Amino acid sequence: MTLRRFILFSILVITGFLPLRGQLSGIYTIGGSPGTRNFSSWSVFADTWNKQGVANQVTVRVLKNDTINSAIQLYQHSTSPTQKGRELTILGNGFHLVGNFKREVLHLNGIDHVHLKKPRYREQFYPK
Repeated sequence: MTLRRFILFSILVITGFLPLRGQLSGIYTIGGSPGTRNFSSWSVFADTWNKQGVANQVTVRVLKNDTINSAIQLYQHSTSPTQKGRELTILGNGFHLVGNFKREVLHLNGIDHVHLKKPRYREQFYPK
């Protein structure tokens, strides 16, 4: 890389016009202690998943119940998709993902190689 390109690349990264994001890989939690490998909610996890995709095996351990107001949608990432050897495993640990609307709670949109273990999803829409 020429010096001119390196400087331009560095300026774009530093100013935020070209964010550096790595794909997800390893073990994460939803609802655990604050940290780089913890997502505070299902919504934050889904947003990160949909933006970054997967580089390797990803395991997500759920550590608390979560109530949501719209469906959690996980999409197949266009450049870093799940595939054999790059799979998503969600360990529900018996915790609930609760929805307050008249639709699905978790929507897997075109995504393959997902393993759900001990999930609990509950819909509590009550029409008036």
